[in-house]
Amino acid sequence: MSSVFAFNTFFYLKLLSSTDYSGVRRWVNRKELLNKDLILVPIHMGAHWCLATVDFRFHQFCYYDSLLGDNGKCLQLLKDYMGHKFSSTTFSNWPFVFCKDIPQQLNGSDCGIFMCMYARHLSERTPFLFTQSDINVIRKLIVIEVLNKKLL
Repeated sequence: MSSVFAFNTFFYLKLLSSTDYSGVRRWVNRKELLNKDLILVPIHMGAHWCLATVDFRFHQFCYYDSLLGDNGKCLQLLKDYMGHKFSSTTFSNWPFVFCKDIPQQLNGSDCGIFMCMYARHLSERTPFLFTQSDINVIRKLIVIEVLNKKLL
């Protein structure tokens, strides 16, 4: 299993509204990010959830949107933040990848579940083997995991 750090769901909104990183300065210590393979950043865009990642194994910034949207602003903001936390030269050549060969939602209400599943499979380095038709079962699984405080 990969070494993963996950920001909470409010991080991106604070980062977005902070011009000098003051709003997120104390959210994470640089040491917490060192030696991680993957950083997960849940992205909430008002009525839609997506996932951004900083992938140290493949040296790239990735964006996962179950409606296949692109958000270059988000990835640029993360790249700038990581450059501020570490060294901008470390990330200068890292590309932005907008993942398109991923499971897609077919309605307007399941984006949060898709985002959680992207995060799960990426952190486990397993392929995305779910579809829209699996979402009801996945919702029940998530409820069981939350109640038991343990991933199955």
